[in-house]
Amino acid sequence: MITYHGEETVPRHGNLQVWRDLFIRFHMVETELSQSSLCQASLLFELSKFRGLCTFELYGKWLVISWKGTPIISAVTWKFQ
Repeated sequence: MITYHGEETVPRHGNLQVWRDLFIRFHMVETELSQSSLCQASLLFELSKFRGLCTFELYGKWLVISWKGTPIISAVTWKFQ
C-alpha cells in the first residue's frame, strides 16, 4: 500500500487481514472483481515469469499472487457503504 503525506509517498506494509480490518473500520466494503478483470489478470499471470513459481488465487474477494504461501501481490476493489 502506498500512502501520501503531503508531497511524500510512504509505503505501508501489513498482511491482508490488517488492511481488511482497517478499511472495514472506515465503513468500506470489498466488492467483487469483474469476471473480465479476473480473466485478464489470469492471462497476464500465465504469460509472466511468476508462472510455475507462484500461486494465483482468490482470498475472499482479493486476487492474490503468493510465493511459498506468502502474498507478494494483491488486488481488491473497495467502496464506501
